Formats: sequence, C-alpha cells, structure tokens
Amino acid sequence: MPYLRDINPENIRIWAYDSELYFLEQDEDLMLHRPEFVPALIEMAARDDCPKQQYIKSILEYFIQCSFLYKNDIQLSEIEAAIKESRPFLKTQWLIMWAINFQYIYRVYTNPTILTEVACEIIAKDLTVGDYCKREFTKLEKLKDGAYAFLANTASFHLYFNINPLNGKWKISKQGPLLQFD
Repeated sequence: MPYLRDINPENIRIWAYDSELYFLEQDEDLMLHRPEFVPALIEMAARDDCPKQQYIKSILEYFIQCSFLYKNDIQLSEIEAAIKESRPFLKTQWLIMWAINFQYIYRVYTNPTILTEVACEIIAKDLTVGDYCKREFTKLEKLKDGAYAFLANTASFHLYFNINPLNGKWKISKQGPLLQFD
C-alpha cells in the first residue's frame, strides 16, 4: 500500500481522495490530531464525494473528545480558532452540529455553568461515546456531593465520567468509579 511521509493540509487532501493511500498503517488517525489539520479535515468531511468522509468525521470527533477529556487548554483554543476559520466549509448537517456541539461544550468548559441532569448526560455521552465510538453508555448514579456518574465501556475498556451540575466541571477515571467528585 502506498503511503505519504509528510502530513500537511495538501497531503491530507490527496490522502482523503485515495482509499488505498495512508500516512501510517496503525494509529493514523492520532497523527491527524493537530489543530492545524482541522481546517483541511473539515473541508474533506464536507465533501460527499470524499471516499474517507466518514473516517475523517470520526477523526474530528475523537480529536475533540480527547482534547476535552484530557483538558488540553491550548489545543481546545486552537481547535476553536480552526473551526471559526473553517466556517465556509461547515455546510453539512453533521459538520454544523459537530461545530455547535464543540462550541457548547467549550463554553461550559471555559465558563462555570449550571447544568441540568439532561445536559450532564448529553455532555458525558458526547465526550465518551459520540457518533463513532462502539462503547456502551450507562448512567450510574448521582453521587452524594451531587455530581452525576457515567460509564462508557467495552469488554476491555472502562471510562468513568463524572460531571458536577453546579459548575459543569468533569473528571474521568479509567481505574474505577469515583465515590465523590471533589
């Protein structure tokens, strides 16, 4: 299989239209998790004739999930700027909703926000499962301190997600459920 050595916006466009072309056999998607690639990925995700459109959508979704879950402030700020720069390409329903969802969660992330139980569950599911991840999602309980606990899992992977509805802050754990938020 042919591959490209350099990852840059132009090569992303070439790669997106060649189903046989790759950057790396394994973890190729993670190599594309850089804010400077977001505009090119959005552009390709907007094109219905792009053979890798669904794969690119999953890359965009997983990139923002990781950035939020691991609280990468610099990356999140750069992603926000890249989305603003890419507004002309936000023309499909999926991309519009993806951008709106990012903006909403980013606003909650950067400004303490009181959330409803439903909003907590939506954020938890978006950041742990989303549209492309094949994980089971379960609401576990409301903790004594008022935070909501969720679990996203597969047979070999468990991600516990806790969110405080009084300020919208969240914590994750792969080791086990948290007994309290603070």
